[in-house]
Amino acid sequence: MRKCIILLPFLLLLLSCQNDEFQLLDETTQINVIKVSELSPSPEQYEHEGKLMNEITSIETIDQVRHALEKADVGSTENADLDLPSYKVLFLNDDKVLKILGYYPKDKHHETDAFLSLEKERVYRLSSSLHIVP
Repeated sequence: MRKCIILLPFLLLLLSCQNDEFQLLDETTQINVIKVSELSPSPEQYEHEGKLMNEITSIETIDQVRHALEKADVGSTENADLDLPSYKVLFLNDDKVLKILGYYPKDKHHETDAFLSLEKERVYRLSSSLHIVP
């Protein structure tokens, strides 16, 4: 009994480390990947331009993306000098946008896939590549 009492706070600490800000993404029915530009776009391009590159409706793939975000290595962008990503990822429930994140696919400039939240000033580096850009 005493061991259970000691382990309970540790277990609660581990559970609190998960990125719970993505709980809303449980409602995602579709993910749209939009290419904004070839190189780092201007803020205006990032906001207003883009071409749909991939429309993901597979529940298995949507869950894979959500789980990868929940387990991602999170870093602050508050004092970072990052280029805006060439891709945006829209998480949708039917036609309603739940969340928009910038997306850096793994390439010669990025060691792994990463998502950018301008709203939260955070970057989410994934442990493995998702291959959501065709």
